[in-house]
This record gives sequence, structure tokens and C-alpha cells, in this order.
Amino acid sequence: MDTVSQQLTVATDTKGIGLKTMLLPEIIFIEYVRSVKGIMVHSLDSQGFLPGPFSFWVSTLQGSGLSTLFPVDRNNALNLAKIELLDPKFNKAYFEKVVTRKDKVCTIALANFNAVIQELKNINRMYKIV
Repeated sequence: MDTVSQQLTVATDTKGIGLKTMLLPEIIFIEYVRSVKGIMVHSLDSQGFLPGPFSFWVSTLQGSGLSTLFPVDRNNALNLAKIELLDPKFNKAYFEKVVTRKDKVCTIALANFNAVIQELKNINRMYKIV
């Protein structure tokens, strides 16, 4: 897949003031925000907004090269290939090897936590439990 097809144009905020480009492989998770009826797309160092339903964007991103995007509850989907740490006590995924207060985190539904572990095994993704 060429570089252009791995890019996603997102709004810089929920008001659509500006646009920016994010690379699909850099996306760590997406979350649906009900108050603005759209999703926030997160990378380690930025975020962007896309209007529309969660299920539409999960399917679209999966079909556009982000095959490791995995829905983990009704509002969140995470990029399995970016997980570094899992917290089974609080059902959270972290995307950096050392957790700080500033790090982004994705909550996983209790019912889906074991499915995430299985999917990580399926793609041979190494991770640590915290």
C-alpha cells in the first residue's frame, strides 16, 4: 500500500476548524464521543476528529489497511499492533512501555479482555501485563 493510501484526513477539533493528516499505522485507538456524534482518532502524539458512526469508521479503517483495529467495547476500538501493556485489574490497554499520567489509555470492556489477549496471540504481538 502506498503512503497516500495510508493517510487519513481528520478535523483538528470537533468544530472542524482545520484539517490535518494522520498515518493509519500510527493510530493507536479510536473512541466514539456521543456529545459530538463522531469519533476521536488517537495517535501517541496527536488526535483528530471524524464525524459519523463508530461502526462505519471501524469498518472503513479496517478495510483501508488498519486490519489490526479491534473493537473492545461499544465506544472504543484499539490497534492491536500498538499495544505495549495490558492492565487486567482495570481492563485497560497502554501504548507505551512505561506508563505515565500523560499516556493515552484505552478502556476494554470486561467481556472483551480475554478476546484482546487471544487476538494479540493470533498476530504474534508481544505485550506485558501490569
